[in-house]
Amino acid sequence: MNAPRSWIEIDLPYEAAVTRLRLAEAYRGLGDEARAELELRTARSVLERLGAADDLAAVDVLIESK
Repeated sequence: MNAPRSWIEIDLPYEAAVTRLRLAEAYRGLGDEARAELELRTARSVLERLGAADDLAAVDVLIESK
């Protein structure tokens, strides 16, 4: 997907992670759990590196709610 890559290219990792969360929700809505999981795990990794505790908690809820 190009949206997260665009944020990464202009050095906005938080925005890329949030975009990945929205993509994960969309993939889940389409029934594509594998892609949703990939986007969630990638977003979680970035948010963890950034120290975004509140966002991490939200991602963990999404990961656990398969």
